[in-house]
Amino acid sequence: MRRLTDRRRGCRDRPDRAPARELAIAALLVLAYLACEWLSEVHEYKGLPVTAWNPGLGLLFAVMMHRPALGAAILFLGIVLAEIVVVHSILDLDVISAMAAISAASYALFAHGTRRFFNIDLGLDILPDVAGLLIGGCLAAVTNAAALTLLLVMVGHITWTDLVGASLPLLVGDLIGISVVTPPALRWMAGGLFRHGSPRPRFIAAGLALSSLAIGGLLWVILRQEDPAAIDYLFVLFLPVIGSALWFGLDGACISLMISQVLAILLLHLFGYDAWTFTRLQAFVTVLGATGLLCGAVVSERNTATRAASQLRARLAEREAEAVRADRLTLATGMTSTLSHEITQPITAARAQARAAQIRLARFEAPEAERIRNHLQEAVTQIDLAADILARMRAFIGRGAPERQPAEVATMIDDALMLIGPHAARHQVRLAIECDSALATVPFDRIQIQQVLMNLVGNAINAIGAIGAIGDECAIAGLVVIRAVAAASPDRIVFAVHDNGPGVPPDLAPRVFEPLMTARPDGLGLGLSICALIVEAHGGRIWLESTAPGATEFRFTLPLAPLEAPDGR
Repeated sequence: MRRLTDRRRGCRDRPDRAPARELAIAALLVLAYLACEWLSEVHEYKGLPVTAWNPGLGLLFAVMMHRPALGAAILFLGIVLAEIVVVHSILDLDVISAMAAISAASYALFAHGTRRFFNIDLGLDILPDVAGLLIGGCLAAVTNAAALTLLLVMVGHITWTDLVGASLPLLVGDLIGISVVTPPALRWMAGGLFRHGSPRPRFIAAGLALSSLAIGGLLWVILRQEDPAAIDYLFVLFLPVIGSALWFGLDGACISLMISQVLAILLLHLFGYDAWTFTRLQAFVTVLGATGLLCGAVVSERNTATRAASQLRARLAEREAEAVRADRLTLATGMTSTLSHEITQPITAARAQARAAQIRLARFEAPEAERIRNHLQEAVTQIDLAADILARMRAFIGRGAPERQPAEVATMIDDALMLIGPHAARHQVRLAIECDSALATVPFDRIQIQQVLMNLVGNAINAIGAIGAIGDECAIAGLVVIRAVAAASPDRIVFAVHDNGPGVPPDLAPRVFEPLMTARPDGLGLGLSICALIVEAHGGRIWLESTAPGATEFRFTLPLAPLEAPDGR
């Protein structure tokens, strides 16, 4: 009972802890803003808070993209405290408060509007998100700089002639803060930098270290001359920054821009450059930052698309494997019907032979002994064939591939026709073979291909026999021809089963290989679909070559060389 009571008490305490947690986070952000203002050496120029860059604003603009009201409140309080504690402003408190309110409102409104208008995903995973962030930040900085300078003009701290000169350093510093700090801050809030399939940490550390050395070395060589004209050579910084963007995407661009900005500020102070040179450098860094971020966004988006395509291919392969397994399971569920269809002929023949043996034994005479032995041997052969069919069918379903062994084409056809010969004789259909003498042995599953031939020949015999009450002349004219010749392609063999039966109905011809499709009232419609499965498992193809009455022909091809297993063995 105490445990349950404590749990309920904990649930009641959570709403109280949530505001306390937000207050603690807000306090930490205010302290972080003040620390950034102090580190960036913010100072007052004709009443405006000016800095070479404004990292605190960049951090709070990222907060505003998530929580505009919270970010605006923190920025308002941070600006007021920074003006009093860090800048030691000469302005009155009411003017400072008005400036803080203008900045907080400008950036909060543009942060909220930018996210809504551009529909920005705060993870910045695609190029439009980064471009929308830069556009919104630029508009916010321009609006804020214009509003602050107009306020100071109205209160008499600056004149109209000083408008551009006073607002430009403020605008550039704010733009640098947003372009350099806001993207990595948003990425960090969305789950951290270098996520979504990034390379190993050691590789990232080595790449960033190399980029830092390149940026630091180039800045040292350019700025150590202590010549303001040397700023014109800073375009070489595009090489390491764009290289990092191409190497690591958006996160690499963010880190390299941060390194460039910090090192540039330190070296400018070290070599004693003036404020105008600072402004020129920051204008260059603004362009460099936008270019690097856009390039990094393109690379990250491409990498994301590549990963998505790879995952899609993997899922597609899984679905294909599942489809293959489902096909085999479907085939297994129809095993009873399949075996009934395929083994009917050998079982019927075996029963007929055994029945004949029984009749002759009943009136046994010595001259009949040899014939009885032949009948029984034939019955055994047919039953053995049924057993082979069962074994091969189980193996085919289990592994999904036939068991290929070198087999003689002519012998296989002869065996098939010998087994189906009694069926043809009952329907008075003559069987003929046309086998290319150049074909000796071919790698295939002899039992399965033999079953394909027997199925096609059996269908032809049944079609001829289904003509109805036909005379002896028509019955004697029934003919099925089995051909085996080398294909025009040198690596394949073509089998053809040609008959002079009634043909295939036009409405049935396009669907003869579909399961459960049959023109016979007593047919299961599985024979041709099973033939297609067997031929395709051998790497071949089966089709209906001709549907014309008197010239119906089915064909299928098999490769002369064995197919490699999926693992290459």
